[in-house]
Amino acid sequence: MQGFQGAQGTQGATARALTGSAWVDLNAPAGGNGSIVTPFTTITAAIAALAGGGLIYLAAGTYTESFTVTAGTFYFVANMGAEGAITPVTLTGTISSALATVVFFQNCLIAGPVVMTGALYLVLASSSITSTGSVTNPSGGSAKVVAYSVAFAGGNTYASVISGPVTVRNIVVLQDVRVDANISCAILQANSTEFVNAHTLTTLNASPADSVQLRACCLGLVGWTYTGVATHNFRCEDDASALTVSQAGMTLTNATVFVLGTYNRQDETTSSGGGTATIYWKVAASATAGPRVQLLQLTAGATPCVVTFTDPLFDGELVLSVFQSPGGPYTVTWPASVHWPGGVAPTLTVTTFHRDTFIFRKVGAVYYGSVYGLDYA
Repeated sequence: MQGFQGAQGTQGATARALTGSAWVDLNAPAGGNGSIVTPFTTITAAIAALAGGGLIYLAAGTYTESFTVTAGTFYFVANMGAEGAITPVTLTGTISSALATVVFFQNCLIAGPVVMTGALYLVLASSSITSTGSVTNPSGGSAKVVAYSVAFAGGNTYASVISGPVTVRNIVVLQDVRVDANISCAILQANSTEFVNAHTLTTLNASPADSVQLRACCLGLVGWTYTGVATHNFRCEDDASALTVSQAGMTLTNATVFVLGTYNRQDETTSSGGGTATIYWKVAASATAGPRVQLLQLTAGATPCVVTFTDPLFDGELVLSVFQSPGGPYTVTWPASVHWPGGVAPTLTVTTFHRDTFIFRKVGAVYYGSVYGLDYA
């Protein structure tokens, strides 16, 4: 069998922090117990062993089985070797769930249908929907899709690419993604995303009006067709996106381009003497509203500093740098709405004048936190 190589070494905090885990290798001998030494041969067996959720490592190969994800949070992670080298994992069977579930794929190629009939979160971290894959959300569900690209050890970055159609009844959030397929959803939010070739984009709900929100220099859209409901706004939060949309030769139906202005502005929030700090992400629909990129400067006062978030006007990606001023070390207590991989918050760098940077992807009432980089001098 191909087995697992360096599997615990480089896949990051998500994999290391979870306690419930199972290993799957389709080329392993039958009768395994899901350990790294004697892995399961099917994903279905791993899901059954991790009732309620957990981490499933997938050895290299093409998995043709269809499987149903039960309630809980499941992480499917392709085996990674030294310096972030990824062995390929392809899933060609039908992936389905009718329950309230979070399904997280890291470094996987989804080449078959994903059918989401429940209140499902589908998270694609450097994972792709191939041209033979698709995501659908039949009646009775309210599925959400989040896709983004991740940088790993050794400087390797593996991009998420959507080449198969996505149709869901809720939000689609894209960060550093390449889109080459039709998208249909209630709301689309895209950051630093490239739209290529000629496809269709459709939003389904009559509310909110700003059903397409482009930020941080989204590219492409040449030849694309967008259809909204009533009179939706095609919202752009930076001038480059606005220019792209207005000159791309798009066909807009029931929609107008709405420009807010620049994206990468930064405010500074300082912890008070009482050891509290409020991050105002975005409080009004205007070009001068609070930004989505912020700095929290920890200064003299009670520690840990209790951090509070005011919700942004729209879901999507948020960036926060935490700076250690003299007089520390300082730590923070994050809001209860912040969910870290494995339920464990990262440890702050406490060296004076150093900073850590975090990315929060807000979806609904939850902020999914991840580390962008630690210990910047």
